[in-house]
Amino acid sequence: MIRRATLLARALSTAPALAGQILEQQPPLTLAANFRNVASGGPPPGQFTVMHWQANPFTATGLDVPVTWMMGRMTGVFPPPPYSAAQAGVANRVGATGVQIKGATIGAYLNSLDFSPTGTLQNLVSIMPTYTFTGSPALPFAGGKTLIYAMQAQVPTVTITPPANNPAYKGSGYIGMDITFKDNTHPATPPITMTIQSFAYPHPAAPEKVGFETATGRVLVQTALDPASRYVTLPPTSQPFQPEPWIGFRSLQAAITPANFAAVLAAIQASGPFLASVGLKPADFSTRAADYALFQFHINAEINFAGDTAAGAYAGGSVQMGYALRNIRVSLQDASDCTVKHNGVDGVVGLENGDPHFLCRAATWHVCGSAPRPWASTSATGAIVAPFMCNGSAWVHAP
Repeated sequence: MIRRATLLARALSTAPALAGQILEQQPPLTLAANFRNVASGGPPPGQFTVMHWQANPFTATGLDVPVTWMMGRMTGVFPPPPYSAAQAGVANRVGATGVQIKGATIGAYLNSLDFSPTGTLQNLVSIMPTYTFTGSPALPFAGGKTLIYAMQAQVPTVTITPPANNPAYKGSGYIGMDITFKDNTHPATPPITMTIQSFAYPHPAAPEKVGFETATGRVLVQTALDPASRYVTLPPTSQPFQPEPWIGFRSLQAAITPANFAAVLAAIQASGPFLASVGLKPADFSTRAADYALFQFHINAEINFAGDTAAGAYAGGSVQMGYALRNIRVSLQDASDCTVKHNGVDGVVGLENGDPHFLCRAATWHVCGSAPRPWASTSATGAIVAPFMCNGSAWVHAP
């Protein structure tokens, strides 16, 4: 069993003395610039995009429309009026599937009835933030670094109505932190996507396994934010897998050490018969973690009924889920970064929520212009923690 804190501490302490590096983090967002329905194409590489992966069944174009109902009652996100400037959905009616984008926060409400009104079909509804890397690929495990995949989330509501003809069956709502790698030494090999479950209701976290997603042509390696996971390490600054809805943002973080990713590759190598069933073989994949480049990440937030393709199998059933996400970040970290109370990157201002009163420097948190914290060093106005200065209310670049 992997111990959540000790393994991470060991991985960080034995890594080379390389400063942490933010590979990508969620920028300030707007509905106009950062939201896209699949009817207008996929997510553009190099742009943080909130994707609605189902075309709107109520419009001729398949695109979503402005929404004015108070979606925050389901998501906990309340943009300033007019709501239509920050909200879009399949229809301008209370309870319809839709998205909210308010600066650093993304809210969404998913309703299966919008896509299968009678519940007679399997349905999967998803609105998910996505980023695809461009340019020279980052090799996150070269040099012994640890990759930290982090976000804050809340899931205020999940409502499940069992099918009338199968009352024991339940659909589900879930959120996974998916991150995809490409083998730099085998360009034709399918990407590997780690799907890291952070929330699922009412079903427990699925067991770790290797699979294949035909629609995307990716090998899937499933795990969860669990201290017992072989494929991720749960940092001491993270909440574990969440089995029930909750109100209030919680930090959810997955640390993927070189040893964790080596275990992923070992599992793929041990899956010869399965790989053969999808036209692959173990030799198609490098066994060295350092050979894999970071390709993409997305927050896999979905609702669905699954498991039975018979017509009418889910008649009368439905699933609704409201959730909110913020401060999504992928970074490389080592012993110079902060792992006490909050996760932070060396030389970067802000806690997980961006609070500018805090600075991570040389594995220590420094607080400026806020109440003292037992886990942070308090700095007076004018204090320098190079290259930053405390101006009495926040950390700013020193003159």
